[in-house]
Amino acid sequence: MLEQKIGQHAGEIFDAEPEDGHRKRFAAKLVAQQQQQRRQSIRRTIRVCYAAAAAAVAALFMITLYDRTASGHDDESFETVYNYYAMRLDDEVEATRQHLRKLNEPERQEIWADIQRLRTENLPPFGRGEQNEALLVSVYSSKIQALQHIKQIIERYQPF
Repeated sequence: MLEQKIGQHAGEIFDAEPEDGHRKRFAAKLVAQQQQQRRQSIRRTIRVCYAAAAAAVAALFMITLYDRTASGHDDESFETVYNYYAMRLDDEVEATRQHLRKLNEPERQEIWADIQRLRTENLPPFGRGEQNEALLVSVYSSKIQALQHIKQIIERYQPF
């Protein structure tokens, strides 16, 4: 019965033009959907980077629990390395903040909150020594790499 009705009214069904403004409304919905998908993709990627950095810190913390021995390494050297990487992290945070200007306010605030958590995340209690210095470098390097990856994602983002 349905096939008969379609056959009888095929011309009306398949040759009819859509209402005025149909294509414009469809295009607007399509653009809005694409923007939403981009935002979700950026958020997902940033969360993955943040989770990876947090996992690296947790893994390093677990390693330091088992080996807290300090060699006779110079304390000044450890402090110098610590200060250097803390400064590099601050520079990357600031550079990433500058890139955030490309994003809309809700996304900017959400990502900035994640970056602040990454920045202020407690470091494991490092003792002095060459091995712990390497762990410190690894923790800070993973945080810096996560921020650099976030910047690359934002650079590719083209708002409509």
